[in-house]
Amino acid sequence: MPPNEITQFFWDAAREHRLMIQRCDGCGHYVHWPGVMCPKCQSESLTPTEVSGKGVIYSYSVIEHVFHPIFAERVPYNIALVELDEQAGLRLIANIDCPNEELATGMRVEVTFEDFEGFTLPQFRPAGGAP
Repeated sequence: MPPNEITQFFWDAAREHRLMIQRCDGCGHYVHWPGVMCPKCQSESLTPTEVSGKGVIYSYSVIEHVFHPIFAERVPYNIALVELDEQAGLRLIANIDCPNEELATGMRVEVTFEDFEGFTLPQFRPAGGAP
């Protein structure tokens, strides 16, 4: 999801270490990936809203191949589908800052952020981790 006029709010908030997700002004449904219309009620009135960043690992995989140079030194690394507490089905893809052997579906996690040159990625760690 590269920055564009629809996703820029997400990347700007991440740079400030805040997790923002669009929320429908009509029905309150959270929308991620960012879009122009609520998939639940078709309203075009969506507002970026800060969320708690708390959730559970819905699914995960351990990656053994280098798909992007930024992660070359991290192989093997994990990638997880995290379901946020705010809404059933509200999921983000991210890395979990945890030894791969300790990962489990249903594990409670919380958002953290990793700053790279020119951008920041939301990541997650086991809930209750150090700041």
